[in-house]
Amino acid sequence: MQRALFSADLRQYSEDCEEPERYDPDETIRVIVEMKAAPAYEVASTASTDALKSAETAALKGQEATIQAVRKQLGLEPVHRTACLVNMVTYDIRRGDVKKAGRAPGVVSVTEAVQYEVEMYTSRIWPMCWRPGVWVRPAIPAKV
Repeated sequence: MQRALFSADLRQYSEDCEEPERYDPDETIRVIVEMKAAPAYEVASTASTDALKSAETAALKGQEATIQAVRKQLGLEPVHRTACLVNMVTYDIRRGDVKKAGRAPGVVSVTEAVQYEVEMYTSRIWPMCWRPGVWVRPAIPAKV
């Protein structure tokens, strides 16, 4: 009896419950597709500049199989490609096709590229940023 009363107290009512966010499968989002091959800086971290350029070229050529597979399956062209720090390709893709892109050859992960906005005038940031006394130089006495 006591247990039933306790569980009734923990019940969430509809007006108090936050509804989980639902995504539209037709929404176009930008994703970062990370490749299995190592990036150029990891391969040639201590080598010369020429070795670094050849490692980057090799990593970019290694992306071609994945790009061709995504082009064939989904009809998408890459937006951006890089192989220096991270070996990755970005696409503008329908949210419903993200799992298909993750099954392409040579893909480690597919992550949504999220753009954050800084809110400068919130109640927490304003007191930290607006300190005019910090920017005022103390008067330095002149030498006589």
